[in-house]
Amino acid sequence: MKNLFTILTFVAFAMSITACSSDDDGKKSGLTARINGVERTFNTIEVTEEVYDEYTDYIIDAVQSDDVTKSITISLGKGSLGTDSIYFIQYYDGTTFYQLSSPQITSNVT
Repeated sequence: MKNLFTILTFVAFAMSITACSSDDDGKKSGLTARINGVERTFNTIEVTEEVYDEYTDYIIDAVQSDDVTKSITISLGKGSLGTDSIYFIQYYDGTTFYQLSSPQITSNVT
């Protein structure tokens, strides 16, 4: 359980999402997360918009570039920036699912 908390704390703390366009000066696109001190890049990304009566969420599903057995799912509120926008993270390492939900997630969406 302690290992699970450590993994997900690093994911939540070090997660960053980058986008690439023609004016990005060669920056890579994808989602990058540091899990147990190892930086992982997820390039196969699918974003689903879930619309509810009072709010809308984005669900991000991503597969690790160099190991398709590893994936991450992130749930966040549309239009929510700052430290309270991500409310759920799930990481699959090929054999085990790890998940973390608010208020234990440390993140900052800009």
